[in-house]
Amino acid sequence: MQSSCSAGDLETPREEGDDGEPDSARDVAAALHDVLDSEVFLDLPRLRDVCRNGIPARVRPTVWKYLLRVSIPDKSQEETHVKRQTELYALLSRATGPDVRLEPLMQQLRTCYPELYGSPPVRGKVERVLRLYLSTGKMEHGFFLTALPHLLHPFTLVEREEDMYYCFCAFVTLNGSLLTVAGLRRTMGTFLMLMAHVLQDLHAHLDDEGVEPNQWLMEWLAFLLSKQLPLECVLRLWDFYIVGGTEEWVPLHAYVCLALLQQHCEKLLDMDGGEIVRYLQKLPTCNVDMVIRSAYNIREEVRSRDRKSVV
Repeated sequence: MQSSCSAGDLETPREEGDDGEPDSARDVAAALHDVLDSEVFLDLPRLRDVCRNGIPARVRPTVWKYLLRVSIPDKSQEETHVKRQTELYALLSRATGPDVRLEPLMQQLRTCYPELYGSPPVRGKVERVLRLYLSTGKMEHGFFLTALPHLLHPFTLVEREEDMYYCFCAFVTLNGSLLTVAGLRRTMGTFLMLMAHVLQDLHAHLDDEGVEPNQWLMEWLAFLLSKQLPLECVLRLWDFYIVGGTEEWVPLHAYVCLALLQQHCEKLLDMDGGEIVRYLQKLPTCNVDMVIRSAYNIREEVRSRDRKSVV
């Protein structure tokens, strides 16, 4: 496979209706309205299908709760389910004591997300959710603790504190293979092997500039780009991941990272080592849909190459 710095396919222009809103967006909104407003039982497979092209911001927290199985599809049991969740959260919170690991995480929050830290109600919810998670969850290595504030950040859009906690726990559990030493090491090895084939020039340039994978790649993989991309990009990317489920997103995430590198390849080739590390730690806004399409294209090219090599 030849090395390429091409950013992939150009974005296809979207047709718009009389009100200026893209037809596809109106269709998704209408279909979502039908699914979410079902009176007896919410059709999860249909909800997943409708959301494959994106989730409108105003219903994102609701959709995420259903797809992460925090909310249940049986509307007749919804009130009872929410009551049980609330009671369990209160019980667990009362049993949670101080944790010395919390303060460094809150310092991260203040540094990386000052707008959240500066809001006492939100900061209070985040602190309580992290404290409770630390009391019930186990991390193999201190590095994975540093991922928690970044992985929690998108879930601050979920208004109810209990729902924020349950969504966060469900998402971290689904991402479990990237939050273990063995899983992260395995994924890094696969990624670097792919990068050496797909982006040969960039791979060699990073090597020449002394840029080590642990300076950027560990966080790209374990944090699911939540620290590196602007929030609006993270939300769209995670829409795709949550809709697809863990069997879809965990294997694809390495290709998403490759597609991002491909998109920024030409700029990175003109940078020295220090500039590269700083750039990769805080990426500019991108077209996430284009990145996802490029990721699928790269994966298909790799699989095609592997099939030909077998023959």
